[in-house]
Parts: sequence; C-alpha cells; structure tokens
Amino acid sequence: LSVERLKTPPRIVVLLDSSGSMKGSTKKALKATANFLKGLPANSLVTLIDFDTKPKVLGTGNPKKIVTLLPKVKANGATALYDSIIKGLNTLAGANRATLIVFTDGKDANWNDSGPGSKATQKEVFAKVKASRVPIFSIGFGKKVLSFHKWGTEWKISMIPLGGYVKMKGQDDSDPTKVNMDEDSYNTKTPIQRIFILLAGPLANFVLAFVFYFLIALGGPNVV
Repeated sequence: LSVERLKTPPRIVVLLDSSGSMKGSTKKALKATANFLKGLPANSLVTLIDFDTKPKVLGTGNPKKIVTLLPKVKANGATALYDSIIKGLNTLAGANRATLIVFTDGKDANWNDSGPGSKATQKEVFAKVKASRVPIFSIGFGKKVLSFHKWGTEWKISMIPLGGYVKMKGQDDSDPTKVNMDEDSYNTKTPIQRIFILLAGPLANFVLAFVFYFLIALGGPNVV
C-alpha cells in the first residue's frame, strides 16, 4: 500500500452574479474574486461564468488569465441563479477535484423580483446538486437567510454563521440516555458512519474560515 499526493490540478468554476442588484457590490465582489484567484495553485484550471439574465462563459484558463477577464463583468439584468448553477455543474462534469464557487447577493429572480429568473426550477437544481456530488461554496453579499428541508434533512444558513453543527435523529448530546433505535437514527449507524456525522460540523467550520477569507479581502486596503 502506498500513499501518494494527488497531482491532478484543481478544476474550479466561479459563478459571478452581475445582476442589477449587484451594482453597489460589484467592485468589492471583483476584488474578492481576484484575491481568491491569486491564491489558487498556478496550475488550477478555472472557468469564469458571469450571470445576470442568463449565464455567460467569459473564459477558461489558469488563475492569472481569469483575473484579466474580471473587468468584463458589468452589473445589469435579472438573476438567473438556478440556470447558472446547473451550467456550472455541467461544466465540471467528469472533472477531478471539482469545486463550484458562487458569488451572489440574493435569490433567483427576474429584474423586478416579481418572479423567477431561471428556466430551471429549485427542484431541478437540488436534483442536479445531489447527482453531481460537486462541493458548492456560496459567498453571499446580502442578508439572505436560507432554510429548507430536503432528503429528510433541514439545511440552514444563519445570518451570523458562527460555527457549524450537525445533529442527527436520535443524537441528544444533552441527555445520552435518550435512545432512538429507528432505522434512520444515529444509534443504528456503523462506527464509520458516526465518525462522518461527527466530522460534518467541524468541516462546516473550515467552510466558514473560507468565507471569512473573502470577507477580509472585501475590507482590505486599497492599493493605488
């Protein structure tokens, strides 16, 4: 048995919201995106997708090349968020070390927020995300708080996301004597499955650190 470092370069798609609602945040979003790209390994393969009324691929290449494409992004139009996520996942299909990064300030909506902005539905997006198994990191610029139930799980992003926590049915840390032996309960899982469940919360903290990296970049000093 030998353990070797994976040499496959990271494959990343960056979805950058350029809808009309981003006009006040575009400059900061572009700066944060540039800082993120500059921190990637030089051999990373990155695709930049600019989305407003529809997603548009601006280019694919190494991080240095993608930074030069950022000035092309202009804020205008609706927010086709769902269509853009599906396009991003399709772009990453079959790739190793794939990651999707989403910069957005709001929900999927048309230009006046009176209806959806995408042809794809929320249900179709969830199905695509589940099937793709690609990690998705969403960097928000608004005050949106998301909470929904899917696949028997409550998924929630709080306004102040200080830490990550995962609790499974039958897991009561305040009273270990409470036992639930249902088929989908924590107590019926194998030791390996329990380890993964317990690691899910700390993993969310790593994601939080990733988010804070961008927040720090947004508030950094201007260099003239």
